[in-house]
Amino acid sequence: MVTIAGMLLEHVQRFRRVEEVLSLLNENLTYKLVLVISPDWQAVLEKLAKDANRDPEKFINEIMRDEELKIEEGKGLFGKEFRFVCFYDGASGLEQIWSDYHGTFVDDIEVIGHIFEGKWLPWEGEGYRKYKDNYISKYLVIKPHFIGFHTILPLIEDVAPDDKLAQMPFQEIISFFIDMYRHLRNTGLWVPMYGIKKFPRKLQEEFDKYKVEYDKSAYEDYGTDIEFNERIIESEWAKKNGMEIYNQEMLSHRFTTPYYSIRIRMEVFERGGAAF
Repeated sequence: MVTIAGMLLEHVQRFRRVEEVLSLLNENLTYKLVLVISPDWQAVLEKLAKDANRDPEKFINEIMRDEELKIEEGKGLFGKEFRFVCFYDGASGLEQIWSDYHGTFVDDIEVIGHIFEGKWLPWEGEGYRKYKDNYISKYLVIKPHFIGFHTILPLIEDVAPDDKLAQMPFQEIISFFIDMYRHLRNTGLWVPMYGIKKFPRKLQEEFDKYKVEYDKSAYEDYGTDIEFNERIIESEWAKKNGMEIYNQEMLSHRFTTPYYSIRIRMEVFERGGAAF
């Protein structure tokens, strides 16, 4: 028999569930993101040599020893990876981005430069005429969502689709981790740094499209050499969205493409300063 008290209790519980959902949707989360972008320099150089119909090693040796180019070792982007620390304030919408490469705060997560640099100016002289049809003379643009070459001047123009070596759905990845935090915040201190076994279908489709792979090798073992914890977290949210999430803390989430990879470590801060 349904009582008035029972009906009232049901309505109160339903209201609380709705209130919790609205709170999740409306809350302005603040987070710190440590991001490292690592070009696969071997793959990039092989691409340049292939376009020149040359052997990769011989092609690079020729460039490095070319007296007209006067390449200086250590200059340019070659051999480097790029670390950024991003602070996003959900209440104000303000974002600050620190770049180790630039040694200062920057407006965007990006690096633009030539792979090799020296006394040669890529747009002048014999060096330009010799390599003008190869990407080696172009600006390389490195961002978390793509890596590619600027073949269009001025540089304010976007990189043409055909000049992008690789891409990945970076913003969708960040949104996924924020979503994970919202739904799993009460499961432990590691969220959103839980390892992922199975991503949402739409995100996985993007991964398949751009040949993105998730690497779970960088997990936290606290210096004990313990094995990766394969246990799956029980979550209705994850189950509903076709996901599987490990109960294992990651040192970083690593996503790889044929030409570059990114490593992500994220901390989310609650209102009032509590952080996970």
